[in-house]
Amino acid sequence: MAMPKCSTAPSSFQFLLFLQLPNHLAKRNSPQEANNSTPSRQTFHPSSTSYLPDPAAAESRYNPSPPRYPFGETGPLHLDGAEESFGEQDAAPYAPPNSEAVDIQNSDALPRNLQEALQHLRTPKWIPISGSHSVPHTAQDRLEYVNRVADALQNVSSVLDGAVNWRQMSRFLDGGVWTREDVYATAHVVVDMAVRMHTIGAVSMTFKDPDMQPDATNAGLTFSDRMEWFCMLVKEFKGAADVIMHGRDIEEFLAGALSSQLGYERRYAPEIYQARRNPAQQSHRQFIFPASDPIPTVSPYILAEQASARLQAVLGLQPGQVPNPEFLK
Repeated sequence: MAMPKCSTAPSSFQFLLFLQLPNHLAKRNSPQEANNSTPSRQTFHPSSTSYLPDPAAAESRYNPSPPRYPFGETGPLHLDGAEESFGEQDAAPYAPPNSEAVDIQNSDALPRNLQEALQHLRTPKWIPISGSHSVPHTAQDRLEYVNRVADALQNVSSVLDGAVNWRQMSRFLDGGVWTREDVYATAHVVVDMAVRMHTIGAVSMTFKDPDMQPDATNAGLTFSDRMEWFCMLVKEFKGAADVIMHGRDIEEFLAGALSSQLGYERRYAPEIYQARRNPAQQSHRQFIFPASDPIPTVSPYILAEQASARLQAVLGLQPGQVPNPEFLK
């Protein structure tokens, strides 16, 4: 009797079992297990009723389909031979806006780009009435003022506000935040701004307000006198020096150098400020104000016109004449 041949084709039962296997594989093989397992080749054992499909094939079969590329008439679209585009076919690559092409309200009076905006902001708004008198004209002369400003900034031997502004003062000590390079770089900026103030004019937006413009006494300071008052301010009051090191209010402190010094004295060294106002008391800071008319507190930079008139009367100064800084030494 002839033995029946063993067929290698899967039976209908095995085929139905194969259709149910992927669900079991999905439950059995977590993503971590699928990554750690080694895919095996698809195998079929004729003598067994189990059929083991290729896990890699099953995984790719049930994973989401890859993103579809935009197609044209001749195939996938490309952007100048670069990577395939995943966006719309008519999408253009991003380009930064051209500021020169932007027309703000179609007005010629408004700045239309950054260059015009900076030009507007740098327009001189106030200039000392003393003009360019005693302004250094050579690099060597400027360097002398740079050294004086730098020495005053980093000097901590005669600080008057150290008890209050001790943190600001500590930044100027050895090993502090402000290095010698920082100090000298800032000193160069200060001197350059002072020179431009006396030759071209101050550009700070503060001076657009007439009430914030320096009075005749501050405006009449020559370049050398202005730098004398400024150096005294940053030498004795490290709160002001620290503001300068942060790059803030440099033009304001320069323009109102006299009133800034007096304002800081009144706040942090009232005995010195009172000595200036007492004619009977002699001081190495012989710079006297009327006892009945203290400096107003409207601004730490600006000396009021009334106080200026009293000051000129007490010191016997003519209108526009300024005191000699030698009184302060």
